[in-house]
Amino acid sequence: MADFFLTIDASSAYSVDAPLLEILINGSVVSSATITSGFGAQTFLLSFNGSRPNSLSFRFNDGSAESGRSVTLNAILVNGINIQDTNLTSLVLLQNETSAVNIANTDYLYGRIQPTIAELGTPTITGTNGDERYYGTAGDDIMRGLGGNDKFIAGDGNDRLNGDDGNDHLIGEGGNDLIYGGRGNDRLEGGDGDDLIYGHNDNDTIFGNNGQDFIHAGSGNDRAYGGNDDDIILGMAGNDRLYGDAGNDRLEGSSGNDYLYGGIGDDYLNGGNGFDILYGNEGNDFLTAGADADRLYGGDGDDELRGGDGDDWLYGEDGIDDLRGGNDDDFLHGGAGADDLRGDAGNDILIYDSEDNFWGGSGFDWVVMFRGDTSDLDFSDTRFRTGIEGISLENWNGAAQTNNLNIEIADIIANSDLPYVFVAGDNGLDTVTSSDFDISDRVVGDVTRGGRTYALFDGGATDLYVEIGLELNGVTIV
Repeated sequence: MADFFLTIDASSAYSVDAPLLEILINGSVVSSATITSGFGAQTFLLSFNGSRPNSLSFRFNDGSAESGRSVTLNAILVNGINIQDTNLTSLVLLQNETSAVNIANTDYLYGRIQPTIAELGTPTITGTNGDERYYGTAGDDIMRGLGGNDKFIAGDGNDRLNGDDGNDHLIGEGGNDLIYGGRGNDRLEGGDGDDLIYGHNDNDTIFGNNGQDFIHAGSGNDRAYGGNDDDIILGMAGNDRLYGDAGNDRLEGSSGNDYLYGGIGDDYLNGGNGFDILYGNEGNDFLTAGADADRLYGGDGDDELRGGDGDDWLYGEDGIDDLRGGNDDDFLHGGAGADDLRGDAGNDILIYDSEDNFWGGSGFDWVVMFRGDTSDLDFSDTRFRTGIEGISLENWNGAAQTNNLNIEIADIIANSDLPYVFVAGDNGLDTVTSSDFDISDRVVGDVTRGGRTYALFDGGATDLYVEIGLELNGVTIV
């Protein structure tokens, strides 16, 4: 899998229906944009399988019958490098027409995301191997530091900064800048404008500041802050800390043990490989854990949390949240609000709240009372869906409370993937009531599970296991 930033600067002609421009990789549509009168330039993060695609093209394709419409491709940039007009088969597209990129002449754009030094252009300002401070002009500058710990302040214009070796401090200021830290522990600041910032190797600190920025932290243990507007931040290798700040941001941890914090706005957070901690914070966020055991916290808003591989912990917190554990043995807690909890594969724990809905999924799954909850449960309640094999009345992470569970044979058939259900709780406090099961239904076959001993009650089509010490219909099980 490889990723690249694609920037499209386009304009259009139309009266009512703005044209739809599709982006195709290897002939398949991967994204699209409506080219309105104020479209200007937009940047997309695109992915493809393999080392490089065979084709990249753009198609004006929608269902409008309005005649006389067109799309003009003013500029196409990949990873901040402009594709020359001669490498596009067409600059002006009519309905159902396609413009393809000449892959042979732009092969350097694929298989890696960072530009080479040559692609950054011939410097207009060049440093030495010492420690220098340089200021750019109001125009479009190309600044290269060479060795030493340098500080570049680019000023206005669409600038290109290359720190090279050393621990450099590069500031883009105004304009849409391309900033490349190079080797060393660098501090990179985009300033105003929509900037592309590459940390490269080592441990970098990166600030997007204002504008829609695209940050590639590179290898090393990096810190990256998106700032205002809608930013994309890729942590890549290393143990990174990524902060979206304001705006609807996309944060990708990739490999390493990462910390992702969405901030304000509706954010997308992907931990990738490693042990990751993801906080959505404010807004309606989408959090996905990736591989390994991760911690996901939705924060405020109506969030979607996806566990992936590994034993994950998912906390929806405030809002109406959708939690899905994914593979392995997960822990799901919806928090405040009417949440949906799905354990998916593995032996999962779902924390009970009277407003939530519960699906266990495959594996042996438990619904567990939360601390301080004095609710009585009825297993016939429609909030209990399918795949639930265990109910624990013992309050998780808090003082014990008195709880009662009412359970019938029909409930077990409807809600469990197995022909039985286990019930655990606090001796002397928690009770079970049923019209289908009674103390006289106990048969030989006590079992121990998770360090607890359960009595078996035969219900014919289904069985009920109740922990020794609880009451069944007012009689203590001994």
